[in-house]
Amino acid sequence: MRKVYFQEYSEENFNAGTKARNDCDRILSESGYEPYYLKYSRKPRKRFFRKISMAAMLARCSHCFLQYPYYTVPLAVDDYRLIFSCFRGRLDCLVHDVNSLRYGGGSGPGPDFRALAARADRLIVHTPSMKEALVRTGGIPPEKVEVLYLFDYLTDDGITPADPDGRTVIFAGNLDKSTFIRDLGRLPDGIRFNLYGAPSVNIHKTPGCIYKGKFRPEEVSFLEGDWGLVWDGDSIDTCSGPLGEYMRLNSPHKTSLYLAAGKPLIVWRESALRDFVMENRLGIDVGSLGEVGSRLDSLTAEEKREIATAVACFSRKVRSGAFLKQFLG
Repeated sequence: MRKVYFQEYSEENFNAGTKARNDCDRILSESGYEPYYLKYSRKPRKRFFRKISMAAMLARCSHCFLQYPYYTVPLAVDDYRLIFSCFRGRLDCLVHDVNSLRYGGGSGPGPDFRALAARADRLIVHTPSMKEALVRTGGIPPEKVEVLYLFDYLTDDGITPADPDGRTVIFAGNLDKSTFIRDLGRLPDGIRFNLYGAPSVNIHKTPGCIYKGKFRPEEVSFLEGDWGLVWDGDSIDTCSGPLGEYMRLNSPHKTSLYLAAGKPLIVWRESALRDFVMENRLGIDVGSLGEVGSRLDSLTAEEKREIATAVACFSRKVRSGAFLKQFLG
């Protein structure tokens, strides 16, 4: 019997936003899954018959793997019901984002996600906190939900070594939505920030904050610095606003980017990833960005060695697809 996964079309670009999905597609392909390409049509009749074709194809399959949500060809409640009406195999779903949790102020998952969850055999989510939120607000059985912790980040690019005693912090991502970067110049001297991403009005050049440009997602050697910052929202004092609050649930893809590049992490103390990072010696936690300098000063030589060893180990894991492969068995 066939094993298939649904694949969206994506253009090559300088945004790592699609890399998580592309890496998942590649890992699935290397694990024996065949792609079924999702194609958008403006014609309702054509869209309907494509879904009938998908249902007929799935009736002959033993496994199907989805990535939620789909953007170029969004699937609604009735779509899931129709597409999987004749499918009797195993359905696994990797959850990239739940936008109702991301932007909805803690509201539960929407009807499309609930329809998918009702049919899925397994949902793979970012963190234990995201699992708890979906179980609590979505009525999803806890035994159906498993935790990924980190997205994989496939690359063969070299690593620019981090200096264990260095004080240069990298922040890479969507600089337009990361409004906290406007205030990095207000932080105490002694910490330098290197910013990577598309140009943004939020970038205020100061001696301690330098815009370094953009890079292709797989070119991790482009990142210059000693620590990778996992932060979001509109404040340097805490992760605030809807995107900052979402840090309590999600595992940002930039976390895996930094590890693939061999950089230890700086995470928000109240983030969903904090316990995982600290237990695995992958970096430090801070309550505000003003604490970064003192936290770095407090590290002993032994702690720095432990962090460097752990980061090297997890770098190999995310580069090889180890986190998703554990669910493909």
